[in-house]
Amino acid sequence: MDFNEALIQLGWVGLFVINFVAASPLPISPGPVLFALQLLGYDPMGLWVVSLTGSSLGAFINYALGRFGHNVFLARLIERQPERMLKAQQVFDRWGDAALFASWLPFAGDVFTVMAGATRIHPLRFLLWVTLGKAFRYAVLIWARSEEHTSE
Repeated sequence: MDFNEALIQLGWVGLFVINFVAASPLPISPGPVLFALQLLGYDPMGLWVVSLTGSSLGAFINYALGRFGHNVFLARLIERQPERMLKAQQVFDRWGDAALFASWLPFAGDVFTVMAGATRIHPLRFLLWVTLGKAFRYAVLIWARSEEHTSE
């Protein structure tokens, strides 16, 4: 049994875990677990709430890494991916806290959440923008999959 299959077997808990972990810099996608549970008939609103909660709370790990470990963690990110960090900084300079709406983007979103901690954005503003962005992402994913499944 692979990792995704194990999480699917765990149902709601597995969905929370995969979304929590996927919000970190690890290259993991919650999509396969989300879509499998959707095909199994799990409630779309429940899928949205659990995905949103796990992903938003997971983003706080990045925020904490940026805020409390920014000297080490952020330095490693800059060293390994300087162009990504420069682009993220330019987006922050232009859009401010609202740039965190893009936290749902694969890979780029992780950089934004770490930078938010490093620049000491207020945690409630962080939570607002990250939650809005992730709510949008999961609504689109669940809706698109529902539409695809009902048209078959």
